[in-house]
Amino acid sequence: MNPGDIINKSQTIFIYNEDSSNPSCSIESSFMVTINNSPDVDILNDVFAINEFTLPNLINGNYYTESGGNGNQLNSGDIITDSQTIFIYNVNPINTSCNNESSFTILIEEERDVTIPNFFTPNNDGNNDTWIVNANNNLIKEIYITDRFGKIVGKIKPNTIGWNGLYNGKPLPSTTYWYQIIFTNGEAKNGAFALIRN
Repeated sequence: MNPGDIINKSQTIFIYNEDSSNPSCSIESSFMVTINNSPDVDILNDVFAINEFTLPNLINGNYYTESGGNGNQLNSGDIITDSQTIFIYNVNPINTSCNNESSFTILIEEERDVTIPNFFTPNNDGNNDTWIVNANNNLIKEIYITDRFGKIVGKIKPNTIGWNGLYNGKPLPSTTYWYQIIFTNGEAKNGAFALIRN
């Protein structure tokens, strides 16, 4: 063996030296090299889930909320409801300084239960007199309504009385209008609806 050689399995290494002028004069020492291989650890792909994610069973390693086997230990079957990075950590039981780790990210998105009407009829008959967007869990920040030229003719909040088809107190004509819904997470949804006057 030579300096720089890589040892990848446990073994005894001998160091031997002899007097070049007298081969019968020699000395030897030895030392043991113990190789502890890093333990296997499961690798999971990043996850996108609606409302919650259940941690699956592991073969190699345990779940933790922090790197290095730190934080809270989680168990297979635990339900995750918040977006976070989960660490899978495994340690060699013979040599605890020999360990291995992987991690994956869980992105939890709330289910968007949003009702967007396709039309409304502001004729004061008590049916569909306003254009109302209903949403659960305060998912929507605000809603903009524009005409075909992109001019903002209304700005409303979800789960309120809605838009009555007026702009500066005057009724707008029957036609198609466009909406942009701004969600609280910064995303936007665009679409169209009809104002129908009888």
